[in-house]
Amino acid sequence: MIVAELAANEGQKDQAVRASWGCLEYVPIVISPPLDFVGDISVAGSPPEWRFPNTTEAELAGFFHEAGLTNAEKDTLLRAVRHDSEATGLRLLPEPDVVRSLSSTARAHIYHRLGCSPLNPVHNNAFRFTGTTLEQWFDDADVATKTIELVAPYVYRNGSMLFFADWDLVFPEVTDTG
Repeated sequence: MIVAELAANEGQKDQAVRASWGCLEYVPIVISPPLDFVGDISVAGSPPEWRFPNTTEAELAGFFHEAGLTNAEKDTLLRAVRHDSEATGLRLLPEPDVVRSLSSTARAHIYHRLGCSPLNPVHNNAFRFTGTTLEQWFDDADVATKTIELVAPYVYRNGSMLFFADWDLVFPEVTDTG
């Protein structure tokens, strides 16, 4: 019950819930993991890869429909599907233009499923931030506005967290580091 009430107040900076035992307040504190726990990021510019273990082509078509993809996006992605014996399912290398075109809702739906499998390490280990806005995420960060604008279309929400998994598409476009 308390969690539901807190979620309803998600947009407020200081949040409180009153109950018979008193008032519960919390203030979010952003804590970054120690650098020793952050793995090296390969920036080789490899194309996006999506793997769907234990999935048939018909199931994937239905999943893409549920994600709210446009017919053009769905058709383009389904044409790129290949059977994946390692995953006993499907694999596809989506065109970067299709990945860029995904709505935030479609991206969240697809990437949540991709992130459930260790066969999709980019999605399984996506950058994440507990907060409501991209501005909060980059607050006090020494990141160029242009870089934030490059990242913004690829950010998606899952519950109370923001995620970013398409660094391999964005990184080659970053020209200014400050």
